[in-house]
Amino acid sequence: MMPRMVPLPSPMPSFRLPPRARARRLRRRFPAAIVPAALALGLLSCGGPCGEERERTREALAKALSARADLYAPDSYAKAAGLADRAEAECVRQERRFLPRRTYSRALGLHSEARLSAEKAAKEGSASEGLARQQALNSRYVAIESVENARISVVRARKAKGGAAGGSLMDQWDRLHQALSEMQRRIDRTEYLPARDLGERIVRESVRIQAAANRGDLDAPAPAPEGLY
Repeated sequence: MMPRMVPLPSPMPSFRLPPRARARRLRRRFPAAIVPAALALGLLSCGGPCGEERERTREALAKALSARADLYAPDSYAKAAGLADRAEAECVRQERRFLPRRTYSRALGLHSEARLSAEKAAKEGSASEGLARQQALNSRYVAIESVENARISVVRARKAKGGAAGGSLMDQWDRLHQALSEMQRRIDRTEYLPARDLGERIVRESVRIQAAANRGDLDAPAPAPEGLY
């Protein structure tokens, strides 16, 4: 007599747990202390991609400052500084995220743009400073000539009046001569834009004094407010 066959149990169907269920299972398998440890490792690694980029961007901005880009190329320097600030904010935002969710592509792109803008600002700053220096020197040359022409006119007017003292015009001319000395000091301090502007004011005042002297008005009042610098 044949033995009776007992049917084998069918295998259990395989299936994948939903994401939330898998996360709960992982939390039960691993101690909770692992999570703070992972966060700590993530914080320690914040000097990774952003740390090196930060330093390179700071160096680029420092070179732009040494080229006086903040003074002679303010728009380009402000753009570079703004991009650097945005890059830093993005780095901080990513460093606060959970390690597997971090992505630094945007931060690194902003750092790269900031460096390119800083390099552009440095070039513009150097070129503009050279131009400002030449403008200041040209302005000084014209100012010296204008002051001398004003002196000649005042002296001529005094002679025409029989050697008069020169009135207030001579005092105003003395202030012009002092302003020329101040202009030279500004050039020596590489303050080219203020020196250029002072030279332009000296020229305008010299022309006014010369016109008054040519009219014979040695007592012409000084314009208000007094002072050139």
